[in-house]
Amino acid sequence: GGGRARGRMRGKLGELWALVGALGAVREGRAGGQWKVVDEDWLARIPQILSEQQAGLVHLTKIP
Repeated sequence: GGGRARGRMRGKLGELWALVGALGAVREGRAGGQWKVVDEDWLARIPQILSEQQAGLVHLTKIP
């Protein structure tokens, strides 16, 4: 049902936020990996996209 779908969406959202944190760590030189950000514009848009998705999830959880 809808609850299961919302749970999966929350899980995906959590994964994306973790990725944002990992990318931030890489940019600050705190991570041990050899990552390189190729497209700074897209990297800058990730928090906005996640925020919009989170707002959508909040809306979905309020629908009866």
